[in-house]
Amino acid sequence: MVTVEEQSPLIPFAAGGDDTLSWLTRAAVDGLPGVDYASISVLAAGELTTVGSTDPLALKADSLQYEIGQGPCVQAARTSEVTQSADVVRDFRWPGYGARVGELCLRSQTALPIRAGGTTLGALNLYATRPGLMDAAAVARAQEYAAQAGEGMVLRRQVETLTDALNSRRTISQAIGLVMERYGLDEDRAFQYLVRVSQTSNVRLRDVARELVAQVNAFPGTRTLDCDAPADAYPSSGGSATWSLTSHQRHSCTAGTAKMDPTAFKASQRAR
Repeated sequence: MVTVEEQSPLIPFAAGGDDTLSWLTRAAVDGLPGVDYASISVLAAGELTTVGSTDPLALKADSLQYEIGQGPCVQAARTSEVTQSADVVRDFRWPGYGARVGELCLRSQTALPIRAGGTTLGALNLYATRPGLMDAAAVARAQEYAAQAGEGMVLRRQVETLTDALNSRRTISQAIGLVMERYGLDEDRAFQYLVRVSQTSNVRLRDVARELVAQVNAFPGTRTLDCDAPADAYPSSGGSATWSLTSHQRHSCTAGTAKMDPTAFKASQRAR
């Protein structure tokens, strides 16, 4: 059996993302005797993908388990239970995996579920080139690494969510500026106009803004925005000017109220 000395596995986090998870798998290999390679499998939309692999062999073993749908990694992610095999080549639980993993010169394997907030996010995979089981102390230590991996994955998702929100806010601000410049509206009126377009077409505001900005970026020299301008953009004449978020749609705004063809707008979104 593989034993482990008593020492804390806790390590400081990097700035987030895959770097943190890569650092953690390297720490697991260094801190757990008998472990030669490590990786982290991330579960998303029912599919497993690998991050933080310390060696191409671990990545190949992970991919093999995903391909055939069996092995300690897959079982740990599915059942949320620690899964060990003293010799995966001879383990009757996963004959398909055992028949092929021997080609990678891997023998023993431990997979620990990565959980956060009551949800299984993936698995920490520990590989060894020699047969043998980790003892209780080693497993407990490995579970602490798995717990840290859960924190790192939550952090990564929070960063991704924040980044997406910031990008959306920037795009909406750019779209507001385009409407302000084109029609001489103040910021509040330009924003309310985009909101009316979003509500009338049943398309998210950020997607309306992204479409408008993308069109202008595609044709930087043009000042034409295909959508009917708000009638109050030209109070002296009461007229309206035509612009559109795409060449496939038209918006008409009369008496300051946006009217648009939702079907055309949705069709243009699908086309993108």
